[in-house]
Amino acid sequence: MFEATRPLYERRFLFFRRYDLSAQVWDLAVIVGGLEIRSPSLITFAREGWTFLRTGRLAHPEAFFEIIDDPQDPNSPYSPYYLGFNAFQDVGFKKIYQDGGNQVRHFMAGVGISYFYGRFGEQIALSREQPESPDYRLYVEGAFAFAHLLELYAFHTGGPLPDIGAWLRRTLGN
Repeated sequence: MFEATRPLYERRFLFFRRYDLSAQVWDLAVIVGGLEIRSPSLITFAREGWTFLRTGRLAHPEAFFEIIDDPQDPNSPYSPYYLGFNAFQDVGFKKIYQDGGNQVRHFMAGVGISYFYGRFGEQIALSREQPESPDYRLYVEGAFAFAHLLELYAFHTGGPLPDIGAWLRRTLGN
């Protein structure tokens, strides 16, 4: 999906090209991950950060992101775009990342959280998982590494990572 949608996020002006990685990650987080990323106020960020440091959990995770659980929810503006739980399965992932759930959705949610909230977001995601569980490993070895790779490449080149699918298949796939 990253490769197929990349042209939609490239803008050209004369000889110049601009790639909007943030928009692509945000859109795929909604469509694939069922995750709406939010921009909390500085006060909310500080309050929730302090709670997280003390307890290892957020008091109000919805301040940072909303997980779209019901694609049929008429109140969510994102529901028409979200592919839903049954769109993806574990197929294609190495056995260590499979848990019988929707791992593609978890992967994309992890990429979005890592990309937009950095290490803080990664700790939020990991606090919800058991160490060494398939989801935990998928986040650490796949989603977070992928988000860092995307950011680094886009920062240095201003363009998209070439052959993203091959990297994902080598890293996460059978």
